[in-house]
Amino acid sequence: MPRVLSQPKPENFEEYKLDLYNNAGVHYCISSISLVAMMTTRKVAAAGGGEAEEMKRRNAELERAAAEAAAREDRLRRELEAALARLAVAEEAEERLCVQLGELEAEAVEQAVEYQERVRALSERLAFLDGVLRSSGIRGFAAGVTTMD
Repeated sequence: MPRVLSQPKPENFEEYKLDLYNNAGVHYCISSISLVAMMTTRKVAAAGGGEAEEMKRRNAELERAAAEAAAREDRLRRELEAALARLAVAEEAEERLCVQLGELEAEAVEQAVEYQERVRALSERLAFLDGVLRSSGIRGFAAGVTTMD
C-alpha cells in the first residue's frame, strides 16, 4: 500500500511528490506478478498440453490485470497530483483572504475610533454651547425648548 495512505501526511506538496515517486511498492508488486506469470508459463510448457494452455490463459489474465493496475495507479497518481496542486492554490487563496480580512478589521477599528472621537468632540461642543446659552439666560435650548427668563 502506498505510504500516502499508511503514514502521516507530508507537510507540503513537494513532500507528497517525493513520496509518490519514491514509493515503488505497487510497481514491485506488478513486476512480481509478471515475473511469476513468466516463470509459471515456462514450467507449464514442459508439463503438458491442456494444462499448459490453461496456465497460459491464466498468465495472460494476470498480466492483463497487472497492466490495468499499473494504468489505474498512473491515473490515480495524476489525479492526486492535480488535487494537491488545487489544494496548494486554495491554501494560497486562503492566506490572501486572511490578510485582506485583517486589513479590513484594522480599518474598521480605526474608523470606529475616529467615529467615537467625533461623537465625543460634538458632545463636548454641545455641552459648551448649552453652558453658554444657560449663562446668557436662555434655558432649555439643549432640550429643544427655548424660553427666556
